[in-house]
Amino acid sequence: MEQPEGAALNEVGPSPSIRPYVIISEQPARRERSFRYQAEGRVGNIPGANSTPERKTYPAIQITGYRGPIKLVVSCVTENEPYWQHPHHVVIQDFPTNEASNKELGVSIFTTSIELCNEIRFEKLGIVCTKKEDRTKVLRRRQEVNIDPVAAGFDHIEDLSSISMHVVRLCFQVFLPDETGRCCLPLKPVISERIYDKKFRREVEERNE
Repeated sequence: MEQPEGAALNEVGPSPSIRPYVIISEQPARRERSFRYQAEGRVGNIPGANSTPERKTYPAIQITGYRGPIKLVVSCVTENEPYWQHPHHVVIQDFPTNEASNKELGVSIFTTSIELCNEIRFEKLGIVCTKKEDRTKVLRRRQEVNIDPVAAGFDHIEDLSSISMHVVRLCFQVFLPDETGRCCLPLKPVISERIYDKKFRREVEERNE
């Protein structure tokens, strides 16, 4: 992959000329997909927005101005601002996770390293529905451990009927290491385009009746 002009990636750490930042280099496809429950035993993979039968693409992020270890947290957020945390789960099978509480939190947390290619592709990313009786509990757990990348707060917990369970966005937050090597320095999070569940049309029809 051709590196952005001026990105000094010959040494580990931030570039001296570019403040590290994250972009979504390939959006997830907006066409309707099936959000599945864990009990169904399989998770549908979400293709990239530019994917075709002849050339498959996948959601991806790009980190500019940095090379070295990172921590990445991927969560579902609501379709509209302020982008509250959404109770559905993000499942990413591309990378082994190293956080025991991932399933309980409903987010994907893992560490990796950015080398010469500064793009991370998610070839096996899916959305898992959270059961109605577990939604508040999942969000309270995220609140307890401060998973709220855009500082939207958790006021919506008391009335989840105000958000759609058939539309989500993905929130990607990257953490760089501090002087001790602990990945705890956050870069500005990025929010994807909407991802629609196949049941979304039915929800819209019911609202309009």
